[in-house]
Amino acid sequence: MNKNCLDLNQSILERWAQAAALLGVITPSDIKVKIVRSKDSSYKFGVILNEKRFNRPSDINGNYCKLCRDVEKANEDVRLNLSNGTNLGDMIVIINKYPIFPGFSLAVPSPERVSYSTSDLSNLKKDLERLLPFSDETGLELCHNQPGLGATIPLHDHWHLTNFKKGFEITNESYGFNAAEVCPTLNDPTVSYMPDFPFAHLIFNKKDTDKLLNFLQKLGEKYGNKYINGKVPHDLSGGRHGFLVSIGRDYFDKSWSSSEFSGNIIAGNENEFNRFSYEDCVNGLKRYFLTKKEIELETLL
Repeated sequence: MNKNCLDLNQSILERWAQAAALLGVITPSDIKVKIVRSKDSSYKFGVILNEKRFNRPSDINGNYCKLCRDVEKANEDVRLNLSNGTNLGDMIVIINKYPIFPGFSLAVPSPERVSYSTSDLSNLKKDLERLLPFSDETGLELCHNQPGLGATIPLHDHWHLTNFKKGFEITNESYGFNAAEVCPTLNDPTVSYMPDFPFAHLIFNKKDTDKLLNFLQKLGEKYGNKYINGKVPHDLSGGRHGFLVSIGRDYFDKSWSSSEFSGNIIAGNENEFNRFSYEDCVNGLKRYFLTKKEIELETLL
């Protein structure tokens, strides 16, 4: 298997396993992963069978906040706090109780605050300054789902810290965003894209967060009026090439997210897992994300 993501720090997995045991979180030992391909594209998807993750409860209506309760528990029991003494400002790292793979965690602000948006990027800048060093230290990649585009608890902002490398170990081959061919854009060679991926996206260097923020501001200014609340729904997916930015076609109560956009498709049962094809993956993304033909992002660089 090629090295396609950050080296995972084993100590974070040990702390995660301890927290999982304390909370009774059971990760299936027989998680299945298969790779699906197309003869017309070099891009390949990983399909992951994880019924517990797929059928997790959501808090779309904000009737109660599970994240607030989980943060309270972590503040009361240091074994549930995965921050490990790292100063993350108002953020605390806790276990994801519905993980795709072991190690999946959440960085959650306390007290509760809403997500950043294309009309207010101030919290994004602060979050990246705090969380990128933690990501480098632990090997967990940062991902963010926006309200209307994958966020299942939209009223309490949070970041996902992911370990998709486990899927690569199962298949003995990398796939998705981490395995994709990338090329520099014409307008800015420090920003790249995947030529064989049909959906609108750009990839930004993690060390150049100002360029990412500038792009998102321009994105909101140009396209915000096309959405009901004036904000452009988008997701961020961290990987070996940088931050992958995806654009939602609308606001959805429930949708695919940064996980699926970066090539990790979650199947909810064995039958679905077995039947999932490359075309199913593309059609699923098309439901929620804009294609390259529908929006030209490079003009915003």
